[in-house]
Amino acid sequence: IFFALNMLFKGLGFSSSSKIYFAFIIFGLFLVISKMIKDSYSQRDIIISLTILLVGFITFVVTFKPTMLLTCITVAGMKNVILDKELKNAYKIRQFSFLIVIVLALCGIIQNVQVNMWTNGGFRERYSLGFEHPNSLHLALFLVISLSIVYRKDRLRFTHYFYFSAANLFIYKYSGSRTGLIMIFALLVLTFVSRKLSGRAKKIYENVPICVFIICMVISCVFSLLYGKYRILDLLNN
Repeated sequence: IFFALNMLFKGLGFSSSSKIYFAFIIFGLFLVISKMIKDSYSQRDIIISLTILLVGFITFVVTFKPTMLLTCITVAGMKNVILDKELKNAYKIRQFSFLIVIVLALCGIIQNVQVNMWTNGGFRERYSLGFEHPNSLHLALFLVISLSIVYRKDRLRFTHYFYFSAANLFIYKYSGSRTGLIMIFALLVLTFVSRKLSGRAKKIYENVPICVFIICMVISCVFSLLYGKYRILDLLNN
């Protein structure tokens, strides 16, 4: 229930500052504690779960953003959960909520946030189509496509790649998110190549994104701490 509701709230574009999330945190903690008792968590499971929750609480206290804490609550309660079933539910919920938000925004029922940004020597209008920010719009599409790929697994066809690419270009027309556009095309290319490989080559290939993610995360953290202290970082940012 908690996982499904969390997917629904995120899919509907609730901002991280929404008060509904703070009530949801209390609800989630109640469910996790109940699950620990009902499923008879071992001492090791309890320690791991509490450690995960502690990380979430520390992040919440520092940033006052509930996103990480909600993720930690979800992970802490994942014992004995059928992951494939939850991913299937997550895909359906995110797809449904994504389409609903866009339709409501295009119909003028909910706010379509407009952002003017300077790019390529001029201002460009970007639209969120009901989400908090145009970048959030494209990120939502990225998550829907990612979940769709995981859900379909070996049932992906060329037509799926075509539909995903068309949706990517359509959303880019409104969001103007070049990062989102490139991320989705990169995801499709990586998925296509991965399906063509087999054996050891496939295993090595699928581990590359993990290494790249860790390296990028470390670089991002280091650069954020050093930003403003070295001119080369200012030049890279510009």
